[in-house]
Amino acid sequence: MNWQAIQQLLRNIEQQLAPTLVTPRTIPTETKLFAVLHMLASGSFQTTGALVGGISQPSFSAFLPKVLDAIIGLTPRHICFPNTLQKHQEIKKGFYLISGFPHVLGAIDCTHVRLVPPAATEHLYRNRKHTHSINVQAIVDHQGLITNIAAKYPGSVHDSYIFLHCTINEHFQDGRYGNGLLVADQGYDIQPWIMTPFGNPSTAAERAYNDAHRRTRSTVERTFGILKNIPLLEPEPHMPDEEEEEDAGLQQEGELQNTAAGIRRRQQIVNNFF
Repeated sequence: MNWQAIQQLLRNIEQQLAPTLVTPRTIPTETKLFAVLHMLASGSFQTTGALVGGISQPSFSAFLPKVLDAIIGLTPRHICFPNTLQKHQEIKKGFYLISGFPHVLGAIDCTHVRLVPPAATEHLYRNRKHTHSINVQAIVDHQGLITNIAAKYPGSVHDSYIFLHCTINEHFQDGRYGNGLLVADQGYDIQPWIMTPFGNPSTAAERAYNDAHRRTRSTVERTFGILKNIPLLEPEPHMPDEEEEEDAGLQQEGELQNTAAGIRRRQQIVNNFF
């Protein structure tokens, strides 16, 4: 984050964090924010955050939840899936200009974010790489801006399960987004509203579809790459190709429930656009 972004964040949350009574020992709101941002950016423990802020660890522990709640409270203002026809058309056009893939409202994928797991449920956070993480699902628009996110599932949970239990999936099911769809890798079930690539393309049209699908979906991979390089002191690599190969392997094991309607719609897109 640059200084301008930090100042904007401070303006957005300072009312919620303003003390009811100011005393000589009152910690300024900006100091609280700087200490919390340092902890989030560096991945350090509270002792380091308190050291940077020049405050005691108990004081840091006391205001940390309040600052985090204030930041999280800004989510609906900045992360919102498009809900107007005008915005739908704008995003569909943006994606179409990337590769010629039609009707796309977002590119969806999951990425693992490392953490120190709670001792009582450590096994739930152990992912396929045998490290601990949460599995974060995000949808981005044609500009790579996040429009929907789910960050509450432990690392052992698979991508397709997360989407199946998300509200955004219910909204697509009930037709809220018309003919709009999402592009996803083979870790997801193919549905009329979520298009995946062909595992073994056998025609020129299917190969063209896969190529357009790959270029369209690359928007979410780029976004993950940017986000994982924000912690300058300890950047976390995102390896999309390796994860996609594993997802494809799971599909071959029969863990996904591809629908006939989804397969038919994919074929219609191939026939009409590729």
